[in-house]
Amino acid sequence: SGTSAVTISAIAKEGLIPVQEFGAAVDGVTDDAAAIQESLDSLGYAFILYDERAGYTECRINSAINVDQGIVFSNNRQMKILCHVTAGQYAFNFTSVPFLGYGEVANLTIQQNTASGGVKAFECRQVHVRNVTFLGNASGTAAIYLTGGSTNGSAWNHVDDVLAYDYTYGIRLETTGGLEYCNRNFVSNSTFQQCDTAVHMKRASTNMLQAVGCQNSTIHIWMQSAQRNYFLVMNETQSSFSAYLDADSYKNAFHGN
Repeated sequence: SGTSAVTISAIAKEGLIPVQEFGAAVDGVTDDAAAIQESLDSLGYAFILYDERAGYTECRINSAINVDQGIVFSNNRQMKILCHVTAGQYAFNFTSVPFLGYGEVANLTIQQNTASGGVKAFECRQVHVRNVTFLGNASGTAAIYLTGGSTNGSAWNHVDDVLAYDYTYGIRLETTGGLEYCNRNFVSNSTFQQCDTAVHMKRASTNMLQAVGCQNSTIHIWMQSAQRNYFLVMNETQSSFSAYLDADSYKNAFHGN
């Protein structure tokens, strides 16, 4: 769904059409998933207008949104997406976004009201997640899941200015099969707090995590067959930093505060 290489700045020049124009109530009660999907399929983006005076502060979705080469965003990070999707699914999904494509979730707060996750990218390039707050409920999923299969890993994706609370995994970078690795992803200026595992890497290589915090998480970093990754972890509040590496993980660099 959507169109390739759409950016927020380009959309703003053309004039924004909010999802309310596609029938979204944005009242926190009505299921707005179909309106958001229609906006993405028609325009290549879904702009969820935040207007406190009009009562547009919460947007409920009961089914997962296929973003792919599109953008979901709001004009205010306080816009809360109340996620009631089926347990184990993710609110926003990207699939096979190519290197010259573009997909983004930005300027939102995503609240999990089921045992679900926030954003999932499968075999993707150039997916961006920025200025997003994730509020979990200790479910068995992740705030952000960058993954791949036997054909491709996910690479060249960017996560920036993210706050994630109370997930089993704050962020996962994982390839589940084949010879491909989840590689060359960049995570910056983000905090994964009160998670069972803040950062999980499995078959992941040459990723960079810069200015990333893992405060009050049980395990800060868990690595399985992870190689040549770079970590700059900052602002830790716990007296000890916990990182678990299996025998197939090597040449990873850690720099704390």
